[in-house]
Amino acid sequence: MTEKPDAETSRDLIERRIELAVVTLPKPDFDTITLAIDELVAIVPVEHPLAGKEVIDLPDLICHPFLMTRAGSQPLIARLFARHDVRPTVAHELLQLMSILEYVSRGEGVSILARLALPTAYPGVKYVPLRPTTRRSIGIACLSENRLSPAARALWQAARKLTVATALGGS
Repeated sequence: MTEKPDAETSRDLIERRIELAVVTLPKPDFDTITLAIDELVAIVPVEHPLAGKEVIDLPDLICHPFLMTRAGSQPLIARLFARHDVRPTVAHELLQLMSILEYVSRGEGVSILARLALPTAYPGVKYVPLRPTTRRSIGIACLSENRLSPAARALWQAARKLTVATALGGS
């Protein structure tokens, strides 16, 4: 297993270096199965004035230094700001999730990250729902589900069964 940004995993699929990848959907050039729906949340220091809010409005974040992820959610976050004509003051661009959480815990800025990527809790940090609500779909992708190796096909079929069981309310 290798962790890479979506653009690289997509290229690896096309160039047949890998058979399967977990990616942000949609990916119209690939066969895909949706695994989860994720949501962006604001990340603020626990002592920050915004930490007391039940929901943080996107424009409230631009008054503070912003820590931009360089990982998978970056395009979604950039589109969110652009769509609402909001421009954050980016203090740092960081690839590692734990680096962002540490910077936020030290009061060096605020951020937006995908909830499913976050640990349950992180000392000195509070996760707050964001308005507008912004979701992303996470899924598994391949070039063609009809051309998978036996091992990749087994994983593909297990993912399909899991999504069917989840949709039916099973476990």
